[in-house]
Amino acid sequence: MIGVNAYSKYPEWAARLAEWITNEENQRLRFEMREQGPSNIAVANSSEIMQSPAIAALLEQSEFSQLAESFGIQSQNLQKIWQQEILLVRTYRSS
Repeated sequence: MIGVNAYSKYPEWAARLAEWITNEENQRLRFEMREQGPSNIAVANSSEIMQSPAIAALLEQSEFSQLAESFGIQSQNLQKIWQQEILLVRTYRSS
């Protein structure tokens, strides 16, 4: 999955690039050349991809994944760090 930053200087071109990178042809080529799992659903569901030992291993392990929880914890930690840095700046400026 590829997104376009809301502050991109050229959002239309960035969106076109994202669409091109994620189209079926390029995702299939990416898998063939680098053996990286595709983000395109049609390509990901193809028999060629499903027969890949690496992709099969990832799919088997995915049931144990807690990615969403991990990002939540990281986000909380970053917020704490940000708040502490703001507090340090305020303390420094007031002294």
